[in-house]
Amino acid sequence: MSQPIIWPKSIIAGLNHEASRPRSMRTHPIIDNLLLVTTLFWSSEFESSLM
Repeated sequence: MSQPIIWPKSIIAGLNHEASRPRSMRTHPIIDNLLLVTTLFWSSEFESSLM
């Protein structure tokens, strides 16, 4: 059983802050992709750890 990834609170706060901004105000469009990939990866890791 793999442990879910524990992200530092500062990283989560930064991502949440960036994700909550209006799309036109985001600093980097790449963050959208990073957020999506990170969320999907974390979700799959978390689900597999519950098995």
